[in-house]
Amino acid sequence: MMSSWILLVALACGLAGGQDPTLQELSTKVQQLTTKVEELQRDVSVRQVAFSAALLETQEWTDVGPFDADKTLEFKKVVTNVGNGYNPETGIFTAPVKGLYYFRVTGMAGSSGELNAGLKKNGQNMFAIYQKAGTQAGTSNGMALELEQGDRVYVQLWPNLTVADQSRLSTFTGFLVFPISQVAFTVALLEENSWTSVGPFDADQTLVYKKVLTNVGNAYNTETGVFTAPVKGLYYFRITGIVGRTGKLNAGLKKNGEDIFEIYHKAGTQASASNGAAVELEQGDKVYVQLMQGNTIVDQSRLSTFTGFLVFPMESP
Repeated sequence: MMSSWILLVALACGLAGGQDPTLQELSTKVQQLTTKVEELQRDVSVRQVAFSAALLETQEWTDVGPFDADKTLEFKKVVTNVGNGYNPETGIFTAPVKGLYYFRVTGMAGSSGELNAGLKKNGQNMFAIYQKAGTQAGTSNGMALELEQGDRVYVQLWPNLTVADQSRLSTFTGFLVFPISQVAFTVALLEENSWTSVGPFDADQTLVYKKVLTNVGNAYNTETGVFTAPVKGLYYFRITGIVGRTGKLNAGLKKNGEDIFEIYHKAGTQASASNGAAVELEQGDKVYVQLMQGNTIVDQSRLSTFTGFLVFPMESP
């Protein structure tokens, strides 16, 4: 709306400062102005895409599943659906515009005592959540994902497992970070699909996440495990990890050697931990994950992940 007024003022000033326009010239300029305003309104609308939905509307503790085959979960309680990209009847989010999106899935294990569900993009596995600590235990995972217009994203529960909700515990969230690809990455620790442990080590060890799911801008290095900020700005980072055979996981996000945050879990093997933070970076700053000595972390190509993206650039003083 503000852009419309600016353009109107600019038009008025242009007419006042020049020769008296003919009716045809005035009509042409008004038409050009109208077209520009419509373009600006469309540009604003496509940048506003976000949804959050809980699995069930009931406030009673309720199980979903088990099923005999993979089941697309329909998150029925819509909390936010800006742009109407999420369909609660099918459980599917359809990207209205090409861009970099962030998705997060949080689930509570049901009566089966085990939860394993995955985020899918057009039928392809992107990441999974896993919990085997018993009923009423939670797990969460998320990633930045580059989508084309029309791409479909949804959550599937694996066969013979259950997920529980109480109107707000098991959730599915996604939002458009930016419509034009800039800087973002999501990587899984290992490329292998088999359950594999990393560590323990005698000293703190930088984790090298090998399976690249997204690397817009190529700022993440798969040989070193280090993300190097290409521009000064505000970035968001998140780590999710599964405890390995030592029964204890302690790992931290580092910025140029400085501790930023940590994930920690001591509940035994196959339990998860997750944490994230918004971090201001200068161009050239290096961000990476270190596993503390004596700890282990496991992966199965998509369970233990490292994600980061530019929220907005910042000008140097």
